[in-house]
Amino acid sequence: MSAEQIFGFHDGPMINRLTRTVQQILLQYYPSKNETHQFNEDSFASLKGFDFNIDSPMNKSLWTEPTISLSGHELKVNLQK
Repeated sequence: MSAEQIFGFHDGPMINRLTRTVQQILLQYYPSKNETHQFNEDSFASLKGFDFNIDSPMNKSLWTEPTISLSGHELKVNLQK
């Protein structure tokens, strides 16, 4: 397998899209009087559906939309068949 085959699908602008989305989320909680932030299950809801490679969406690769649940500090990703 060549480097082009491996890296040819690289989505360069992805890091900017991710950073912008996370920054918009965090700015809702900043500044905080005591510099601590209380996030809940919905705090990062705007990341739902975020594609790490816009030219190869995960739902097309997996043929399903993953379901995600958060319980305490445990994140569970479920892929239905």
